[in-house]
Amino acid sequence: MLNWLSRQMPSLMLGLLCVAGLPQPANALDPAKAITQYVHTVWRTDDGLPQNSVTKILETKDGYLWVGTQAGLARFDGVRFTVFDHTNTAVLSDDYISDLVEDRDGTLWIATVNGGLASFRDGVFSHFGAIGSRSGWSLAADSDGSVWIGGVGGLKHVGNGKVIKVYTTADGLSADKVGQIAVGRDRSVWFGTPAGLDRLANGRIQAYSIKDGLPNDMVTGLYPAADGTLWVKTRNADIVRWINGRFEPLSIPDVVGGTIRDVLLDRDGNLWIASGTEGLVRVKGQQVSRFRIKDGLSSDSVASLYEDRDGDLWVGTTSGGLDRFRDGSFTTYAKEEGLSVDQTYSVIEDHAGDIWVTTSDGLDQLHGNQIRVYKSDDKVLDTWALWEDHASNLLVGTSSGGVLRLIDGHLVSMLSERDGIPPLQVSAILEDAMHQFWVAPRGVGLVRFVNGKASLYSTSDGLRSNGLYSLAEGVDGTIWIGSDNGLNSIRNGHIAGYSTGNLAGAWVISLYFDSSNTLWIGTFGRGLFRLQNGRFTQYTTHQGLPDDTINGVVEDGARNVWIGTDHNIARLTRQDLDAVAAGSSPSVTPLVFGKGDGMKSSEAEGGTHPSAWRAHDGRLWFPTNRGVVVVDPAHLLIDNRPPPARIEEMVADEVLIHSITAVRLPAGTRRLEIRYTAPNLSSPERTRFRYRLDG
Repeated sequence: MLNWLSRQMPSLMLGLLCVAGLPQPANALDPAKAITQYVHTVWRTDDGLPQNSVTKILETKDGYLWVGTQAGLARFDGVRFTVFDHTNTAVLSDDYISDLVEDRDGTLWIATVNGGLASFRDGVFSHFGAIGSRSGWSLAADSDGSVWIGGVGGLKHVGNGKVIKVYTTADGLSADKVGQIAVGRDRSVWFGTPAGLDRLANGRIQAYSIKDGLPNDMVTGLYPAADGTLWVKTRNADIVRWINGRFEPLSIPDVVGGTIRDVLLDRDGNLWIASGTEGLVRVKGQQVSRFRIKDGLSSDSVASLYEDRDGDLWVGTTSGGLDRFRDGSFTTYAKEEGLSVDQTYSVIEDHAGDIWVTTSDGLDQLHGNQIRVYKSDDKVLDTWALWEDHASNLLVGTSSGGVLRLIDGHLVSMLSERDGIPPLQVSAILEDAMHQFWVAPRGVGLVRFVNGKASLYSTSDGLRSNGLYSLAEGVDGTIWIGSDNGLNSIRNGHIAGYSTGNLAGAWVISLYFDSSNTLWIGTFGRGLFRLQNGRFTQYTTHQGLPDDTINGVVEDGARNVWIGTDHNIARLTRQDLDAVAAGSSPSVTPLVFGKGDGMKSSEAEGGTHPSAWRAHDGRLWFPTNRGVVVVDPAHLLIDNRPPPARIEEMVADEVLIHSITAVRLPAGTRRLEIRYTAPNLSSPERTRFRYRLDG
């Protein structure tokens, strides 16, 4: 993100910039998730890339992501691409970037196909024509700060800006054309040629060929893994790995298909393959997963792969742009993962630990990562509410068929027009401590169902409305009823109404009792209410809520309150909520989650019950309009470290200053502009800045 300060200067000023960071994900990709469950983002030329053919990707120590393309080099801070090419950077005489590497001292080395070698340090580009000539194809950094350069003419070893040695066939190279280089943990240098694989160790070159276990003498890729092994790709996409002094064939299922252009073994042991025709491929043992254009990938032709320091996976394609996959605090189960449809309404956990979800096209059961879909025998597919009774029977409220019971895998009618009541659109079901069933339909009133007999309560009995949306039972046996015209309760047959302040006439769409028997009341457009010790407290966007429509409420194991809204899901600390209720604080500070945290839609659903659920393992479930989502409050992917602040450029009286390591402004300078950023690749939208100018 690029920001700037601009000031008129009566005298010389000293600029001091500091940055504050908000929570941001910082974990590797969870191998248990499907690729479709990662947070996926795409950048193209419309977003600032110089070209959609991405050849190389590298994150440097200062937090920037550098992207090489066939039409220039781009530096990315998480929001903005800064492009360097022959039109604005003279040393980049060729825009086709073939390789990128950063040395120990933080210098970025840039190899181009026909323009030789360049470097970037402290905002300044330099060209090394004599070192790289016009043949710098591949690069590798050594731990001693030197750099290895491969291309036509052999292998060059460069240190302190000078060539230390050039290795050719005269020194034992298999060929004078070096296309790939890798430095091992033991500082041995591997390089691939069209005639075999060579290893330089202790000043001696050893050559390997088919007779030593290579599938083919033409080496087309070298990929050092974090565990010290070396993966070698040869012609025809055969892959072996060097381990314990020998080559082991890698058995990749035939379903990978296509030309393999890049390989990456991530920190969790997943093998990622860049296919020329089949998109992105993940191999875990013999389990193969693909992610292609139909799943949202920018192109099925993948050219390059890169894992950054946070464990995010970056994917460069030959024509679609730059893709990124990262893990989020939330995991989504939608149609792509096997759900009947994306639209979900309610969620509950049964006695066996299975998760049940109502949808617009049936009832779905999640058993681990397996999903089973149930349909009604009466073809009523639009299921809304859920409840499990004391006998472990699952009850399902529908949009037009009353209440169904799941028996031996079949949905059969439990309460309908045949029981002498009007057609029911069931928003909520509840079985109380006395094993009486309460049903909240829309437009009919409250239904009590006992021993096969139904009785009806309506506005004539004291309800504020017959349009009901939510139910909850307190520890004293009182049943609370949320309607489109406020809040009611019923106890021992007596109905009471509540019209306190802004709660009067409110559309109450969610009700929830927490572990302290506090009642939380979610409304449409009027925020969240708390009823504790007979006192109501209202929380709205004026008190810090991210939204005034509260579709679902649930408490986590630390007694924090989570809310699902029309625009996000948020965590509210009990301390903040109590402080506002006591009048000692004007607002809460929510931790807000959305699409950037693993949700495919940030809109949580409400108006049916339960619209949020805490499972026995402590995880929280929310229905959304693009699947059901789950989060573990005890293991949020959060990193409170602030991203590094960087001053990129300064402009003094219209004169651009690129190098800002030591700036001296001439006397009489009237205007100074400081352009700064804080590279944050995971969640730049959560970065906040502070700055101060002294002088």
